[in-house]
Amino acid sequence: MNKINLKKIKIDETLKIILKVENIINCEYGITETWDSLKHMELMSRLERELEIELTEEQMVGMVSTSKIYEILLKDED
Repeated sequence: MNKINLKKIKIDETLKIILKVENIINCEYGITETWDSLKHMELMSRLERELEIELTEEQMVGMVSTSKIYEILLKDED
C-alpha cells in the first residue's frame, strides 16, 4: 500500500471516530449533525496527532468537508 492510501485510511478512520459516522463521504461542517465547532477542533487535533503534522490556521479553517480535508492533506502526496 502506498503512502497516500495509508494517509487516506488514517483520515477516514479519524473522521469516523470523531464524528461518529460510518459514511464519511459527504460529511460537511455545520451540515453533518455531529460536526460542530467543538468537534472541528477535536478533529483537527486528532488529525495532527495521527498524521504527525502541524496544521496552519488557514488549513484548519479550510477543512470544512471530507473532500476539502483530502484536498488539503493529500495534495503534496504524489
